[in-house]
Amino acid sequence: MAVMIPSGMSGFPGGFEPRIRQPRGVLTIDNTPVRASIGLKDPSVVAREQADQGRQAMLAFTGRIAAEGDRMARIENKGDPAVEAGLSAFDFRDNVEIRLTRLDPPIVRYEKQAPAIDWVMTSAGSLTGRIVNQLV
Repeated sequence: MAVMIPSGMSGFPGGFEPRIRQPRGVLTIDNTPVRASIGLKDPSVVAREQADQGRQAMLAFTGRIAAEGDRMARIENKGDPAVEAGLSAFDFRDNVEIRLTRLDPPIVRYEKQAPAIDWVMTSAGSLTGRIVNQLV
């Protein structure tokens, strides 16, 4: 982009004058990761996670039933498999899990807007100056 920088007198008399506008940038903050860290998730994500948990619970239940059936089938072993199955069904040990976890940070984006520079001809006539290829 070539820009004419007038030289000589101050105030750009008789020629062109720059008009510079700076549009505001756009700030976007996405709190989805933070909300997901504390358990506040999108309904579709919650449904998917609950479906996975249900699938895992069903597989664990099927495995437990199969193990009980295998234990009952071995009735020829010494002991009483029915009593063992009953005792294992009433296992009241609570599984309490406490995890300390960090919160995921939000996603912050800032989109800057380029300045708009227009050279406007003033009332007096000719342009004197130098052309600069880049503004720094």
